[in-house]
Amino acid sequence: MITITLITKISCPLERVFAYTTNRANLPHWFAGVHKVVQDEPNRIGTTATITAQLLGLPFSFASEIVAYEPNRTYAVKADKPFPLLESETFTQQGSGTQIDYQGTFHTPGFSRIMNPLLRWLFKRQLVTSFRKLRDVLESDEAVGYEPESFSTSLQ
Repeated sequence: MITITLITKISCPLERVFAYTTNRANLPHWFAGVHKVVQDEPNRIGTTATITAQLLGLPFSFASEIVAYEPNRTYAVKADKPFPLLESETFTQQGSGTQIDYQGTFHTPGFSRIMNPLLRWLFKRQLVTSFRKLRDVLESDEAVGYEPESFSTSLQ
């Protein structure tokens, strides 16, 4: 099992950061390796999305389910492929900006203890790159589609 925690500070209002980050149609704009997201329902616990991505050079698609959702506070998703994972984000107002506390737990059965440090390094590098891009997109006003009601999308 691999656990990764990150803290990201973004100089934007909490509502904007939460709405943009949790709108999974925006993932291809900021999350490294994600190419396409299809979600046909608004965010709530139990909503699923199909995500097409690339990990370690290999393309794959998987279903991701929202398991925690409290607007402007918490958001968590789980998936079973390419391996079981749980990712959660907690959003807090920090002055005029927002702090995101991320925690990801990745179950990597079949990988030896020798491989887990390498996988942890690769996952953390991808996450750090992604959250930096998220910060850059939001702080540069390049973010589009961050309104909470824009949920039914398919990006390619």
